[in-house]
Amino acid sequence: MVKFNKKKKHIFIQVQFIIIFIITCYFIFFATSCSASANDIMVDNIDVSEEKDTLFTYHQNVQKPNVLLIIADDMGMDATPYATLLSSIKPTMPNLDHLTQNGVRFNNAWAYPLCTPTRASILTGKHAVSTNMLSPGDVINLNETSLQTFINNNGTTPYATALLGKWHLSTNSSDPEKLGIDSYKGNTRGGLNDYYNWTLQEDGINTSITNYYGTTAYTDYAIDWINNQTEPWFCWLAYNAAHSTFHTPKDESLYTHEGSSTLDMYIQMLEAMDTEIGRLLNSIPPDELANTTIIFVGDNGTPSQVAQSPFSRGKAKGSLYNGGVNIPLIVAGANVSRKNESDDSLIQTTDLFATIADICNVTNHDINESISFKPLLSQSIKHARQFSFSEVLANGPSFGGYTVRNHQYKLIYNEDLQESYLFDVMNDYAETINLYDGNLSDEEQNAFDALQAEASRIK
Repeated sequence: MVKFNKKKKHIFIQVQFIIIFIITCYFIFFATSCSASANDIMVDNIDVSEEKDTLFTYHQNVQKPNVLLIIADDMGMDATPYATLLSSIKPTMPNLDHLTQNGVRFNNAWAYPLCTPTRASILTGKHAVSTNMLSPGDVINLNETSLQTFINNNGTTPYATALLGKWHLSTNSSDPEKLGIDSYKGNTRGGLNDYYNWTLQEDGINTSITNYYGTTAYTDYAIDWINNQTEPWFCWLAYNAAHSTFHTPKDESLYTHEGSSTLDMYIQMLEAMDTEIGRLLNSIPPDELANTTIIFVGDNGTPSQVAQSPFSRGKAKGSLYNGGVNIPLIVAGANVSRKNESDDSLIQTTDLFATIADICNVTNHDINESISFKPLLSQSIKHARQFSFSEVLANGPSFGGYTVRNHQYKLIYNEDLQESYLFDVMNDYAETINLYDGNLSDEEQNAFDALQAEASRIK
């Protein structure tokens, strides 16, 4: 045993105290820091466990890959497991983790603040101002060229297509097929008033559904449809979860999160959706799944009732702030050679049109406001998109206007007050400091002018 004399012992205790003090200060700073840098928001790596599902091998160089597009309703970045937002209660989503481990997650993906314009942007590759699909209740023009029609009219391989679940682009369940989608089955409305008692819509026929959980039903429809295909397929699976009505699923095996608050129920709904996604993936024969590219995306930010730090009621779903437009986007599976990687490229939901067409081997895929980001699935390179754009009409807690960003700066224009806000979103993700209130530097002024010019081009 080493013995200390009194003087040495006193010095040793002082050194110990200093070290403990420094470590304590560090952890207090880390836990309480409100720095909203984009680098604080995202995790660069996900720990890859030794669980068997992470060992699944997806094929590369697949000539005719299947495509599974999964859309979560009202799931923003604050509710996404891989985004390290401070003070967040996260859902446990092992199947989403599986996708992040086997693919690329895009940190700067943008949608519209509300679901209808986002879905229209994916379907057409156009901004909402071009399709007049600016708010819930707007009806899609049946003369639009849908993604499904574009793939089958311009590709070398015919694809079987289905859209299952939430439509929300009209109230007529025959409209998806009129737009070139082979099969539609789900609910055309924005949400389900009761996830256990709701109306199934198919081929213009409405059927009352009782004691059949909506999230489970949509999954069953996808399983049945996929297992009946004999050619390459593109399945658009649109869950209503986790859109209100908030609830605790009756089947306790669907979730692990405990609690009965509104936020607890929202988390449980997300976990139930993840469980059903796992059931869907497990139902696809291994060889078929290995040839499938999987895309998971949210349609807008988290609702204000359940939004978490740093998003307040006025900066969540329905708003032009990051809490309204920044959404999870993960691409994994066949022909995705980047594994467990994070990408900061600017992506907007219009780009899913060109990207999915590109995945399906359509050559001339970059049309309208859509730019394929398929190259990013295999290489960490500079993406062609320099600006992202979104807009919203005035709604409830939020003002109407538009927003546009480049890699560092973001402009929000409040049409109600005719005011402009400029944020350095690389260093102020929570958008707390409006640079436009002060004197802009030359760099900031140049960015403001470029952002305003891009908005004028689109509007």
